[in-house]
Amino acid sequence: MISNILFAYVGGLLLNLMPCVLPVLSMKVLHVMEGGEKRSHSIFYILGILISFWILFGVLSALKASGRALGWGFQLQSPVFVAFTAIVFLLLALNLFGAFEWGAWLQQKAGTAEASTRTLGGAPQAFLTGVLAVFVASPCSAPFMGPALAYALSAPALAGLAVFSSLGLGLATPFLLIGLWPAAARALPRPGPWMNHLKKFLGLCMMTAVVWLISILWGMLDRSSFAWFGAAMVAAFTGAVAYGQSSQKTENMKRSLRAAALILIPLSFLIAGFRSTAEIRKQADVVLETGVWLPYSKTSLEQARHAGPVFVDFTADWCLSCKVNEKAALGKSEVMGLFKKKNVILFRADWTVESPEITEALAKFDRNSVPLYVLYPGKEQEPRILPQILTPAIIQEELKTLPDAID
Repeated sequence: MISNILFAYVGGLLLNLMPCVLPVLSMKVLHVMEGGEKRSHSIFYILGILISFWILFGVLSALKASGRALGWGFQLQSPVFVAFTAIVFLLLALNLFGAFEWGAWLQQKAGTAEASTRTLGGAPQAFLTGVLAVFVASPCSAPFMGPALAYALSAPALAGLAVFSSLGLGLATPFLLIGLWPAAARALPRPGPWMNHLKKFLGLCMMTAVVWLISILWGMLDRSSFAWFGAAMVAAFTGAVAYGQSSQKTENMKRSLRAAALILIPLSFLIAGFRSTAEIRKQADVVLETGVWLPYSKTSLEQARHAGPVFVDFTADWCLSCKVNEKAALGKSEVMGLFKKKNVILFRADWTVESPEITEALAKFDRNSVPLYVLYPGKEQEPRILPQILTPAIIQEELKTLPDAID
């Protein structure tokens, strides 16, 4: 148990370096540099992270108790969740670009900037930033996390809760240090006009995330649902811009624009919620051959193992680590050439949309997250698990003991 808690902590710490989490952490750093961060705010940020992880653990445990086998990042298998996330990220990007300000309406109602800061800019904002950090971290799987998460969801409730708490503390550590050690915050650059450029850069990072989420939905949704999702994005964009423009208009126009925003933004979520339907995919018959990636199925895997060595790539479109490994290692011509030379049959187990068969296969290796890379050297030999971060050299080392194909 102690080792899994340590693995979870290190995995949570490494999550801070994942591309999906960096934009949110950058926003948090921006807030610190603007001088809006107090020591108590770091505590609320940590609470936002921990409570989110506790809720996530509770949901996973409840689903497991009901008989459903789900793993880390399961919510990204839902097209509705991905659509909601894309809309939220679009609104965050527009906010960073200055299209509108989150607290403008509340500031007006409060009467002073100070009152607005108390309402939005302090502890609640820190707490919500912690929630958002977990929100965007959920599809990422850092090294050391896989075994720890698998243990957490199979261990008694208190042990599992301890692992998820350790994961949250790892993610929160950088800003925990800033809260406990104010000198670290003072070491950051002083605020200035350059921060406007930084905000725009962070907005571009958020828009990149929006494009990434749209690409995921393109592969998940049927074409009719994708068109409705496009309409939802247009509604959210129009509502946000209308809200931002309202402050520059007459009183009557201001009311009209804000009324439009209050209709369009919730409407965008309603459209995404009711019209995001996953495309039904039929499993085609697989002809075993080398040199190409074949769709995974349990039956095809068993047939392939009788024919020779097999390599299985457990992946998902929303898994950034998976995509990096595909580009940096699995997709390299020398690696594909070596697979063919060694007569290795390749399977790609796509977990983008929920698949009980793939979830069951992951569970056999005590995993509930991707990426996972498994090499079956031969029919009578035990499968070997490769590292979560792949390089061509790692794959070449694993394959060197396999005999070459007979021409």
